[in-house]
Amino acid sequence: MAKRRSQKPSVPMLLLWAVVLMIFGALVSMLIQAGCKIKKKDAFQSAPTTEVPQKTQPRKVKPPQGISPAPISPDVKKTLPETAPPVVLAPNKTAETRTQQPQLIQPRVALIIDDLGQADTALVSRLCNMNITLTVAILPFLQYSRDSANIARSKGMEVILHMPMEPIGYPGPGKNPGMGAVLFDQPESEVRKKVAAAMLDIPYAVGLNNHMGSRITPDYIRMVWILGEVKKAKWYFLDSRTEKDTVAMEVARELGIPALERKVFLDDSSEPTAMARQWERALTLARQDGQVVIIGHIHPETVEFLERVIKGVRNEMVFVKASELAR
Repeated sequence: MAKRRSQKPSVPMLLLWAVVLMIFGALVSMLIQAGCKIKKKDAFQSAPTTEVPQKTQPRKVKPPQGISPAPISPDVKKTLPETAPPVVLAPNKTAETRTQQPQLIQPRVALIIDDLGQADTALVSRLCNMNITLTVAILPFLQYSRDSANIARSKGMEVILHMPMEPIGYPGPGKNPGMGAVLFDQPESEVRKKVAAAMLDIPYAVGLNNHMGSRITPDYIRMVWILGEVKKAKWYFLDSRTEKDTVAMEVARELGIPALERKVFLDDSSEPTAMARQWERALTLARQDGQVVIIGHIHPETVEFLERVIKGVRNEMVFVKASELAR
């Protein structure tokens, strides 16, 4: 039996298959390249043509401490776009205005107590222990003059010289101004010498007011002599206004001396009801003008009255030294 011959593909057949594979590979390659071009084109078309800068996020404004922004109502929320920046409402203006309001300035009271030097030191200590700022006016050359100045100084009170001057009606009853007084008939040299000596007798003094003096304070020339010595010492002057026609403030301004004048006498009468009326008058002036100058005297009745009424106005009024109101 003859052997069966194995069939081998012919050369032409192999070439045909090779051509078919090449064509198939080319087609596949073209399809792949076409797909890539389509993807690149879509990507290019979807990309922005110019670079758009990113929007800056709005800075969040923090409300002041202790003030929370008011809540946004549901109706307001519905009208806001989803992409809108956070809304911060203005702080409560009423609360903000309340915190910025300046504090009210309290009226200032300069309370001057005259005639120290003739009262015993126990009453002076009682006066100076009231825990308010006072100015004490001390008569010179008396038994308790220097002791009174030392007590007042130790309690932080302001000390001034209570300079004796001649009153109208001198030398009649009750019209004696006291030791070292300036009298109307004295020459300029003697007047200046007396004022200078009285100044030296009162330690810690920084100012001068007149004791009596209704004959002297209306006289321009004699007030120039007296206040000339005050200016040399760089003191201030307080016109007690014992005479309505006084020219003392006019002279003080001409000489450039810091000065002020009494508005209320507290104790022309030592009767409590009368002092209460004068006290209320002084407080009314303080509220109207922002300040007041009150003069009282070192009488037991006056000290007792002040001890009662001071507590009631301590939170409303500020007690200051007389020098603080001198202009």
